[in-house]
Amino acid sequence: MPIRLTFPLRPEEARALPPYPGRAVHALFYQWLAIGDYSLSTQVHDQDGARPFTVSPICTVNGQRTLYLALLEDRLWPALSAGISVTPTIELMGRPLTLPPSGPQVEQCSYTDLAAGGRAETRIGVRFLSPTSFRSHEMHYPLPDPGLVYGARGGGAVRAAHGDGGPGGGAQGGRVRGDGAV
Repeated sequence: MPIRLTFPLRPEEARALPPYPGRAVHALFYQWLAIGDYSLSTQVHDQDGARPFTVSPICTVNGQRTLYLALLEDRLWPALSAGISVTPTIELMGRPLTLPPSGPQVEQCSYTDLAAGGRAETRIGVRFLSPTSFRSHEMHYPLPDPGLVYGARGGGAVRAAHGDGGPGGGAQGGRVRGDGAV
């Protein structure tokens, strides 16, 4: 059952954070997990493929900097909860942060309920505020997909803008090729 954890951060402390401390938050997740269950943290860290959690960038919600974590497997919550409960203050990128005394806000929803709330729309709008990638099988997959943006897989925005109709992507000569090279 997916679990979303929300940590509202103190404004005076959160102001000092850089805008995208993603890798530091990712490391913090593993530290919390290791405090609760070291063998589980090692297993999750070393597994191949998709991870059973997500770490969101620190974002601003209603004027407050907020940290979100999502757990996709129930087995992570007891260990993560144990780690969080013994760390009322954390250090993120050399800056101390005080966590809410009551802990994170916890929201749970079953996969069945998520699917029941789904809609039939097949298109969604996505706005990337920073470069984004997902790691799978020791490779990083960037989003937005360069092949779709630059036209290697047909219909790309750059190819359409330049009227470049070649089957394999963009042309040479100053235009962007399908692999992202110029």
